[in-house]
Amino acid sequence: MMETCGLCELKTIEKEFYRDENFVIISCMSCHVPMVVPFEHIDPKAEGYERLRERMENELFRVAFDFYGDLEFFIDKKENLIPDHMHWHARRN
Repeated sequence: MMETCGLCELKTIEKEFYRDENFVIISCMSCHVPMVVPFEHIDPKAEGYERLRERMENELFRVAFDFYGDLEFFIDKKENLIPDHMHWHARRN
């Protein structure tokens, strides 16, 4: 039996910045920075999601520009705590 995935459930959302039918950008509960999460449980290494990845990255950049203002940031695409569900953070340099 598969364990439940906190990113699939998204039981607690501190702040929501953006949502569409495929993904949501929220404030990460651990580090309180913008984080994009697809609604579908997608392995970060899975092929065939190029358009979705591009849209997710574009929207996360847009949200991060508003969030950080003049501060420099980067898109961190390393899944640390939940390695098998794609999600990215916009972090300060």
